[in-house]
Amino acid sequence: MWQTSQGARTLEGAEAHLVGEVVHYLLDQILVGIEINEPHRSDVPIFDALQPTQQLVMLAQVAQGLLSSHVDPVPLTAINEGAIYAVFCELRSLIEIEIDFERLGEDPDNTIRTAAVEAWLQHNQWNDWDEDKASIPDPDSMDVDHWAWFVEMVADQILWDRDFDLDGLVADIQPEKADQLKAYLGIEKDYYSTVAPDAKDFDIQQISNQIRALVPSPDLPAIDF
Repeated sequence: MWQTSQGARTLEGAEAHLVGEVVHYLLDQILVGIEINEPHRSDVPIFDALQPTQQLVMLAQVAQGLLSSHVDPVPLTAINEGAIYAVFCELRSLIEIEIDFERLGEDPDNTIRTAAVEAWLQHNQWNDWDEDKASIPDPDSMDVDHWAWFVEMVADQILWDRDFDLDGLVADIQPEKADQLKAYLGIEKDYYSTVAPDAKDFDIQQISNQIRALVPSPDLPAIDF
């Protein structure tokens, strides 16, 4: 369970399917990075600053919080929310790859784009958005910038804001000013202080299995680089 912007809930249906698929993809990318000693980057500074084994621990924690109804709501900390945002950055990358393949002459495949739209539609109806219906991309759209914007909308169904991105700023200013900034923005005092636990080498398989148990059968197409 997670304290999302839409209340405490466990993801279900199309939203759970989308997030689960991308969690599985990010897991594979982290494991490959460990194997070739080139850490995977998701363009989320607070997540990319972690060791790959720490990334695995955080991915397992947020995956369980989002997809399992048998756990208490996970605390909203910078490192936890940053890990969730890393999942949505991977979604954006997957959409870009899907579009690039089509532009290179591969058979059109809008599986990922369709899944993103379906996840949004689970919580929104067209008749609620008559004025903005054109702003929701068609699954066949190849407008990368439009999709990047739309991924942020889907992420907003879970995330409250992007306060985790202020981690570097808060760390670089005096503690008194940092407390003033957090108070002004309504951020909990210990929001940035949680440290990601590490995993020993022998724990990697166990953590991977834990994540795969939540996401047993990925349907996203294989991507060759």
